[in-house]
Parts: sequence; structure tokens; C-alpha cells
Amino acid sequence: MLNDNPERRLGGLDFILSRCAETYPNRIALDDRLNKIELTYAQLRERSIRLARALMSLGVKKGDRVGYAFYNEHPSIETLFACATLGAVAVPLNNRLSPVETVRHLDAQQCHVFISREELTSLGDGAKVEHHIVRGKLNNSEALDYEALLTEQSGTPLSPAARWEDPYMIAMTGGTTGGSKGAVWTHGGAIMDILALLAPLGLRRGDNTICFAPLYHAAGLGYGFFPTFWLGGKVIFPDTPSFSPQFLHNVIKSETIHCMFIVPAMINPIYKTWDGEPITSMVSLSVASAPTPKVLRLKLKEMFPETQLMVAYGMTESISGSMQLADDFLVHADGVGEPLLGSRIRIVDDEGRILPNGQVGQIVMRTLAMALYYNNEPESTKNTFMKCQDDPEGLEWIYTGDIGMMDEAGRVTILDRSKDIIITGGENVASVEVENMILHHPNVYECAVIGLPDDQWGELVCGIIVKADQSISDLQMIEEIIALCKEKLGAYKVPKKFTFTDALPRTPFGKVLKRELRNMDVTKAISATDVNQLDSKLIV
Repeated sequence: MLNDNPERRLGGLDFILSRCAETYPNRIALDDRLNKIELTYAQLRERSIRLARALMSLGVKKGDRVGYAFYNEHPSIETLFACATLGAVAVPLNNRLSPVETVRHLDAQQCHVFISREELTSLGDGAKVEHHIVRGKLNNSEALDYEALLTEQSGTPLSPAARWEDPYMIAMTGGTTGGSKGAVWTHGGAIMDILALLAPLGLRRGDNTICFAPLYHAAGLGYGFFPTFWLGGKVIFPDTPSFSPQFLHNVIKSETIHCMFIVPAMINPIYKTWDGEPITSMVSLSVASAPTPKVLRLKLKEMFPETQLMVAYGMTESISGSMQLADDFLVHADGVGEPLLGSRIRIVDDEGRILPNGQVGQIVMRTLAMALYYNNEPESTKNTFMKCQDDPEGLEWIYTGDIGMMDEAGRVTILDRSKDIIITGGENVASVEVENMILHHPNVYECAVIGLPDDQWGELVCGIIVKADQSISDLQMIEEIIALCKEKLGAYKVPKKFTFTDALPRTPFGKVLKRELRNMDVTKAISATDVNQLDSKLIV
């Protein structure tokens, strides 16, 4: 149990690495397959301290922001803990950003230093960072060499400067509905999130985890990294920057992986490359970032029959929220479980009034790890952190933008994003429900459902399909999908338009960018599929 003054016992996040370095100095902490290097806890601690000293020599002090952009690799972790030691604030950036976007984020978060791979050795004009540290080949004479800086630094360990309530990281939101915002996580909030996840994840001391989720994302650190490090385990980073299902299968066969966190978009690729032999070594596997329909859950159960399969739900602003444990994984296949330790979830109407169980409304939540926006970002804060009308405590809640309900047992079901609800002929259609039905077609690799503007109906339900087998004709698939939907859905929910594409636009963490789909010239694409031949069947 935590005492009344947890910072006195735990301090900041530097505590995790320093404790493991003292307790398990020779145990492998990171297996970085991309850079072909293994680091023990003692080695990782030493490198992080050296980087902290280097940053201090460049003028970085407590509260200063340090931006960095890496793949899932050891410099990302070294930078994170170096910042934690100094009390500086880590700002991990998406490694897929353009130099222009990188500069914009660095300036918005007022970063003093930027650390990156050699791919980003020139930030161009306008960057306000004072120093750019590069790991790899230096193509910019003004950049500093990462490994050289670490070599130059030595001396006694630094005393951790961070306290429980201090910020440790500014995490950029996913930006699926607009521009990214910086959510400020505190050391204490992150530690409370770790403690809330340990039991549900089923992790034990010294367990191994493979981490595919990007480390600049809330879930990458919250689920894929920190809980394992808390227990002195080993985290394996993949050998390629992008997700490789074949790498996963190879690692599972070569060593025991106890825990893994993935997103729904990874399930079909994993299943497609699976050799059919049940995978029994994994203890727990959790899925998050987007709804996980039953058809995908069944595939996971087939591949991992003895694994504790779970679905997690949360936001960058909340870190975690709820988790559906293994017993409910298939029984309540449209749910995301019950609130985690330290989390509260409510359903509210459009006026912010708390609704009784069983009624549909917007999901709001409070967690012990709630993160406000950097510099308060007044407009974003106003639209995200609001009170509930009949909350007797008068607290601010995170308004998620997700539409859902809660049953009598406290289990949460997500029906859709509020902005993804399609209103056709006065009827509300949850795009997730239609997507889940379309995914039952054996030749649908993935799909998305959006609303298209229509003079008569307001919006038309449109299915955007990625085929598993390109040899099957578009028209045949449309006929079969319509028949499938008509069997299980109300007539107004059946898609009236279809288009086919090679891939869906997604965030690096697997969420479909429906904003981009709505901005595509889908009308032209749909006309090109000659759906007019099926008018009598499409009009329902």
C-alpha cells in the first residue's frame, strides 16, 4: 500500500530504473532487435545517467522540455529516464512526422533540446531548439553526436530532482478528429497507472514483453513498457520500424513471451501469417486503441487458446480507463470491461446529466492519472474537461467523445465515436455496428463505414472495403455484403454505397482516420465501381 506521502517513498519515475539497476544489475532490461543490442538494467541506468549529465551540460534544468524522435529502440528509453532524473519534461514525437511538422511540435511545446535518429539531422529554418543531438551519421555540422556525448560524461550518479506531482512527459494526442494536443503526464499519475495495470495484465516478476506499440503513444509506455520494467522484466523491441507479424511469430517460437499489447489492425496480419499451431506460451494479450469486433476476437482465441485475452480502453488524457478481463472477452464481445483501479466512468446525455445504467450517451471518465493540456490550451481544455450536471462532488471529467452505455454490472460498451454517428433519414446509425457486420464476410480484410452527404437522406451509409483476395469482383462482394447486412441489421443501416481501396488511412497506432476518408473523393471512386448496376438492391 502507498503511504500518505507517496513521493517520499517512490519519488519520480527515475525510481523504477534505479531500483531495478540495484536489484537486478545483470538482468537484461532491453532487447533492442533494431539496433542488435541488449542492455542490462545497470548498463541502461549508466547510459541514462550519462545522457542526463550531457543534457545538464547543455543547460537543461528541471521543468525544461526535451523533444525526441526514435523508433522503438533503446535511445528512446534512455532519453525518457535521463529527463526523469533531471526533472526535465520528455516530449516524444511521432517519428513519421515531416521536418516541418516536427519543428511545429517542438516550438509549440517550447523544447530546449531535440534528440533524434540520423534521418532527422536538419530541422530547417524556424526551429527554436537550442541544441540538436543526433544518433547516427551527422549530416548537419551544428548537430551533436549522441554516443560521443555519452562517452564524455562520467561521475557520481545524479540525485533525482523530480517529485510525485511534477510533469514527466507531454504526450501528443492521436489527432483523429483534429490537430494533436499535448497532454501533460505527472510522475505520480504514471506510477498510479502502472499499479492499476499490474494485476489485470497478469505480469509476474521477470516476465518478458514484446513491445510493438510506439513509445511516443500513451499505450506504448503505459501497457507495453512500464509494467514490465516495474517488475524487472525484459522488453523486446522489434527488428523493423513497422509492425512485422512474421517477426512476432519468429520471436514467439524462439523464446517465451509472457505479455503483449496490440491494436485491432494487427490481428488480421498476425492471423494471415500464422502457421495454425496454437500459441500456448503467452500469459496475457491485451488489445486497445479501437473497437475489437467479435470476428477478430475469435481469431485471437483460435491462435492463443490458453492466453488471458483482454480489451483495454482509455485516452491519452486519462492514460488508462477500463479493461475487459478474459472471462468476458467473448461473452461480452462488444464491451471494454469495467473501470480499472482508480478510474471512474459515467454515461451522460447532451446536457451533461448522468444517465442510469442501460441508457446510451457519451462516455466520461476520471482517473488518478488524468492529464491536462500543455499551457492549458483553453479551447481544447474547455471542450474536453467538463463537469457533470448532477455530480455531487462538482469534479471535472474527461469527455471522451465516445458514445456508449454501461450495464448493471458496471461493464462499459462503446457504440461509436460521436462524430462517426451517421444520421440517415432521421435515424442514427453506429458505424462500428455496421463495420462489425461487414467484417464477417470472409473476403473483407478490413473496412470502414462513413456517412456521405445526400440531399434526400441527409447522409448515406457508405462501406469502404479492403479485400483479402483481389480476384473476387467488386460487384459480387457488394451483393454478398448487402445480403449479410440485411440478414442481421435494420434496413436503414445497410450500406447504400461502396468503394474499394488498397488500405485504410490510419494513425501510427492503428486508429482509422475517418476524417481523411470523408475528405477523399469517394464519390468519384464509388461511381467507378459501377454500383449503378445494383441500384435495385442498394436502395433499401
